[in-house]
Amino acid sequence: MEISGDKKGQKIKVKVDDGVIVFPVSKKGHKALVEGVVEELVYTKEELIEAEQHKAEEQGTKFDPSTIKSGKTVYRIKGSGAKIF
Repeated sequence: MEISGDKKGQKIKVKVDDGVIVFPVSKKGHKALVEGVVEELVYTKEELIEAEQHKAEEQGTKFDPSTIKSGKTVYRIKGSGAKIF
């Protein structure tokens, strides 16, 4: 799940163990209270290409590796609990 902040462009992913917490699609656009630990993930260019290629294969979309110019750092919340209002 990805949650947005109160300013345009603010967002952070919430990662939970599959099947432990389920976020219903019908709650998209609702407010959420999330508990967890913020993680910093640092990807090399090669790791990012591999991850994006895998994502494209899962979604059945095309991916051009030349669009990745460098690695990147991503922040996410390792969720331990959530409530959607």
